Amino acid sequence: MRKFQLWTIAGMLAVLGMGCYTSHKIESTHEIKPIHITMDINIRIEKVNKSLDDFFGDIDQKREKMDVSKKEADKILKKADK
Repeated sequence: MRKFQLWTIAGMLAVLGMGCYTSHKIESTHEIKPIHITMDINIRIEKVNKSLDDFFGDIDQKREKMDVSKKEADKILKKADK
């Protein structure tokens, strides 16, 4: 009887031990694709206009010193650009 109990306990431990072992096969594939990003940029026009006024301010001052009409000054500036 004692031998039967030992074999029963040994069998139960073996079954419990095998129940804790798991085996999984995982298959996966990976693809590397480019990422496309769209960015929205907000610009305050006030700052741009102020910067442009400061940039072209010296040209406006020269035009006033030349004492010519705006049309004539534009013609002169176009000739200077060519």
